Amino acid sequence: MNILPKKSWHVRNKDNVAKVRKDEEEARQQEKEIARRVGLAEQEARLDLLRNRSRSKHHQEISSTSKANSGTVVQFVAEGNKPTNFFQDIESSGVSLTAKNSENEAEKKKEKEEAE
Repeated sequence: MNILPKKSWHVRNKDNVAKVRKDEEEARQQEKEIARRVGLAEQEARLDLLRNRSRSKHHQEISSTSKANSGTVVQFVAEGNKPTNFFQDIESSGVSLTAKNSENEAEKKKEKEEAE
C-alpha cells in the first residue's frame, strides 16, 4: 500500500515543493535587501567621516589665516588655486631630470653591435 504521496505533509508534494521554493526566494530577497542596506549605511558613514575631516581641515585653515592680517588671507586663497609641484625639491637641488643613463646606453649599443 502506497499511501504516502496522498498525505498533505509529504515532502515531494507539488504544493509543498512550490511553497519551499517560494520561501527560499523570499529569504534570498531579504538577504539582498539587508546587504544593500548595510552597504548604503557604510557608504554614508564613510561619506560623513570624510566630510567631517574636510570641514575640520577647512576650519583649521580659516582659523590659522584669520590670525594673520587680511593680505595673507588673499595670498592664501590665491595659492590654493595654483597647481601643486611635487618635484619642487628635485628641481631646486639642481639634479638634471633629462640626464641619460650612460651605463644603459652603453649596454644597448653593445647589444646592437652584437646583433649586427
